[in-house]
Amino acid sequence: MKRKTAYLIINPRLGKNVAKLTDMIAVFSAACWKINTVLKEFVGHTTQLAREATEAGYDLVIGHGGDGTLNQVINGVMAAKRRRSIVGVIPGGTANVWAHEIGMSEDSVKSSLLLINSKGRKVDLGHVEINSLP
Repeated sequence: MKRKTAYLIINPRLGKNVAKLTDMIAVFSAACWKINTVLKEFVGHTTQLAREATEAGYDLVIGHGGDGTLNQVINGVMAAKRRRSIVGVIPGGTANVWAHEIGMSEDSVKSSLLLINSKGRKVDLGHVEINSLP
């Protein structure tokens, strides 16, 4: 059986999300997943990291942050030449609208467990392009 691989991109959010890191790593390790973690450092970094992780062949690319972080992860995965990674989210932002809509817990350990025990599902993505403003 192939060992699952995950790439966890963390929006540090004033250090609040970093404090939960060891608990999340413990959950993935206990499930025998190989997990690599990285902190977002600058604007656009999350998208770049997600694209690189997808191109490297990670099974799951997880954004730990809010809706903006998730948006950037999705854009990075979609921009990759190899689009086989599944996108996951662990809530860590202000509103976490998408995470709440799909039933993710605000507790990072519970969300990590949910990711491990769930199956990927397809969702429709919208795309809006603005060429000029009036």
